[in-house]
Amino acid sequence: MLALGVAGVVAWFLVDAVSTALTYPQTTDYVAFATGGRVLDWGSTCLYCLDTQASLQNALLGFHPAFTNLFVNPPLAALAMRPFGSLALGDGLRIFEVISLLSLAASALLIAWWLIPRDWPASRRVLAIAVSVTSLPALTALRIAQWDSLLLLATVAAVVIVNRSPRAMVMSGFVLSLLLVKPQLAWLILPVLLVAGLWRLCAGFAAGAAAWLLSSVAIIGPGQLRTWVDAVRDGGVAHAEDKEGLPGLVAGFGGSTTAAYVAAAVLALGGLWLCWRMRESLHGDAQGAIAVAIALSVVCSPHTYPDDLILLTVAMVLWCRRAPLAAIATSAVLSVAWLIDVHLPTVVAWRHVESLCSGAIVLGLFWAMRTASAPTIDADAAPPFTSRRAVPRSEPA
Repeated sequence: MLALGVAGVVAWFLVDAVSTALTYPQTTDYVAFATGGRVLDWGSTCLYCLDTQASLQNALLGFHPAFTNLFVNPPLAALAMRPFGSLALGDGLRIFEVISLLSLAASALLIAWWLIPRDWPASRRVLAIAVSVTSLPALTALRIAQWDSLLLLATVAAVVIVNRSPRAMVMSGFVLSLLLVKPQLAWLILPVLLVAGLWRLCAGFAAGAAAWLLSSVAIIGPGQLRTWVDAVRDGGVAHAEDKEGLPGLVAGFGGSTTAAYVAAAVLALGGLWLCWRMRESLHGDAQGAIAVAIALSVVCSPHTYPDDLILLTVAMVLWCRRAPLAAIATSAVLSVAWLIDVHLPTVVAWRHVESLCSGAIVLGLFWAMRTASAPTIDADAAPPFTSRRAVPRSEPA
């Protein structure tokens, strides 16, 4: 009954998020994404020029907004949105929301099939997926039409394929590089993987990062790269006190944005030190290493929003395999924390309850990996991935 009740609440919030986005498309970030696609569709390479974006966004909306919702993602993301550039705002948003919903569904299926223990009862499975993949802060990705649903699918896919073969490790790292569409959510992935000594994962991620960089130069030219940096700075990287990471919590308690960035650096160094202490466990558990890398990137970033917390899903699921009740309860509290935070004025310093819950999930993952018996295999020479549902064959005598 509890699982059905939670699923019902999640379904109500999901429908509300999608319907709100479709009713008020001008309030979504899809406006910025479609603007970037429209710039390239019109043959311009001045992707991050304010005047260019403003004029095309006005045409997209049909009116002059109070401010321009700037496109500040990498140029390759604008190229991916180019087919949306010629569509009407409502039509493109509906397609984007369908893609996001399908990504959420695919992520849930992959988690249920590959990452959750097969001997769990159905009610626990439903609870684990409901409070992670479709937590209330995660559903804000649908409300504002952000990339996070697609990024979750990339994360889960990378975790599922990482142990199939050494070649799949490289592919897993490359898939992880898709998170660089929002670099602030991937900034600690490579350092953590390096500490863990997972060289094939590092190689795949570095190759993906190189693809992002080279494509950026090819799409907008080297002269526009400086304009891109200025657009990112002016597009809202400051004001960390409004964000949901642990640095945002520091800024909320009377600190400045500068203090938040210092806190981010200190937290990152602390997280990497923990990874160094656990490097043997991380080396033997590539799935756990990926989860740790992403979770640290999210909670230590000074530019984390509620929708970005969906990327803690894998961390929660892996913790859940060791301590299911604690992990599910913490993730459920994260949704309650979101309800508290959204109803508190932004001037209230302790409105960052979500930050504390996300930090607890990361600590829970560290605890689970430390207490679990680490595999004794060489992760860079992992055997082909075997379905946990496959019947083991007897070895010949």
